Amino acid sequence: MSMFANAQLPDGWKLTPIRTAFKTTEKPRGLSPANYESVPFIPMDAVPIAGWDVYPPEVRPGSEISSGTYCEDGDLLLAKITPSFENGKQAFAALDGAKFAYGTTEVIPLQAIPDQGVIEYLYSVLLHPGLRASLAGKMEGSTGRQRLGKEVLLSTPIPMPTPDEQRQIARVLATVQRAIEQQQAIIATTRELKRSLMHKLFTEGLRGEAQKPSEIGLVPESWDVKPLAQIGDVIYGIQAAVANKFAEDETPIFTNKNIDLEGRLDLTEVNSFKLETSRHFATKLQYGDVLFCWRSGSKEHVGKTAYFDLDGEFTHSSFLLRIRPPSHGVGRYLFLLLNHLRSDGYFVRMQNYAVNAKFNKSAIELLPVPLPKDEDEMREIVAALDCIMDRLELAQRKLDGMQDVFKTLLHQLMTAQLRVNDLDLDTLGVPVLD
Repeated sequence: MSMFANAQLPDGWKLTPIRTAFKTTEKPRGLSPANYESVPFIPMDAVPIAGWDVYPPEVRPGSEISSGTYCEDGDLLLAKITPSFENGKQAFAALDGAKFAYGTTEVIPLQAIPDQGVIEYLYSVLLHPGLRASLAGKMEGSTGRQRLGKEVLLSTPIPMPTPDEQRQIARVLATVQRAIEQQQAIIATTRELKRSLMHKLFTEGLRGEAQKPSEIGLVPESWDVKPLAQIGDVIYGIQAAVANKFAEDETPIFTNKNIDLEGRLDLTEVNSFKLETSRHFATKLQYGDVLFCWRSGSKEHVGKTAYFDLDGEFTHSSFLLRIRPPSHGVGRYLFLLLNHLRSDGYFVRMQNYAVNAKFNKSAIELLPVPLPKDEDEMREIVAALDCIMDRLELAQRKLDGMQDVFKTLLHQLMTAQLRVNDLDLDTLGVPVLD
């Protein structure tokens, strides 16, 4: 049964299979890329997650293209393999004047049937979380290589307004989507600015002095370089294999999943643990503690670091090291330095990932930490970096709000709970773009 089966659709709308208004793109008989000097090629990396257009395609000699998916300018390319499909990889083929291209075999190219469908409407429909989850449940193949079949996709019923209303719905949702992409670009620029500023401040300082080499790279000549164990106490957390879902009489326990790559603590899903021994109680966090992810199955997640500044009682799992510095100011500085080292690739370069990504207690205690002798310089560095971290956090919250608006509008417009003529995007905090 379709997930939209119970939707109360208005007159002129139908609940009908995708194939009634859309089709997959088929290669014309006799066409061979070998007959062309150059052909645009779209690898999976060029298909963004919920992006509008693919990234600029590669250009390959036609003679080198022996396989791939034929597509035409303006086609909607839908990733069909796990995890790309579940992650929402899809975009339009923007071919810059070329009539056709080849792409990865792991996409399904889609076109609208004239006078029946509007391809931009289908683009939005396929981003509906419920529909995508339903389709993901119908993927076939071995674990890790499951694929969505064309027939499964085309036979899936979706709400189908008239082409004119499809166009109006698509225009509204595209406005929100473009605003989201602009906000994502702002965040990407801010992240790069943060990365560059961190590198400059932790290698050059603020006083314009000469630099000296250290085990982690160049640092200002006057700075001390000390093992982290001389700056803060380091302990493992609790073996949390038996941690429960949150219970009122137990203590929330942070694991590596609760720290994101920006160093924020994510409270979306926090398990709990019953503190019973002195060892358990020793892991209770204090304001200003630093949490360091020393072990993960993913290289880029080793070195994720958070600064604990929450109210309430929390503890942490054994995959996180707790570093307790002598003061909040030193803790904040240390948090920012470790964040810089992770984003700069230091922890990846220093490890052997044969089994699990690791940077354990002994290694972190020996980590060379550059410290300004002038406490004012340390405070100024922290203030400068906190300013850009705040800007990044604000930009992320704005993006989260836009994405929530998109999901809500998408569902309500698709099920006619809300009609296009009733909308005012300004009241939703979404800029109307030209």
